[in-house]
Amino acid sequence: TDEFAKTLGSSFARAQQVRESIRDGLKAEAQTRERDRVRARILEEVIKGAKADVPEVMIESALNGLVAEVSAMNPKDLESVGQTPKSDSVASGQAALRAQLKDRARQRTLANLVLYQIAKDEKLEPTPEEVEKESRAAGIDPEKNYDYSYAVMRNKKVFAFLEKG
Repeated sequence: TDEFAKTLGSSFARAQQVRESIRDGLKAEAQTRERDRVRARILEEVIKGAKADVPEVMIESALNGLVAEVSAMNPKDLESVGQTPKSDSVASGQAALRAQLKDRARQRTLANLVLYQIAKDEKLEPTPEEVEKESRAAGIDPEKNYDYSYAVMRNKKVFAFLEKG
């Protein structure tokens, strides 16, 4: 009802506005999921053709990040990504987790190297202004997180390039 809509904030005066907002949100989410799915497939195909020796130190760094991500998940989230919480000791659980994630870490590292090389070859480096804009859009400090925002913006440019054909 319109009364309920008004309790949701000043943006909503009518129930119809709430419905439209929900519909728009769901549509945007579906578009984002589809874009991410397409990009994953593109990257998968590009990686298949990549001939690179991935340095073990880079794989270990990616593996440490993956282990930290998975370790921070609650048991329900673990199941959604195909992991199962172990009742073993922490040390053996960590070793098993590292073994499970090793190939994913190698693939992630190879993907990052491929994206970097494409950006370099095609001169797709973002400008400082683009990096700052990306940081602000993500709600993060552009100075503290410059490298992260730079990589995100560079990858967006690479994917736009790859999606063109």
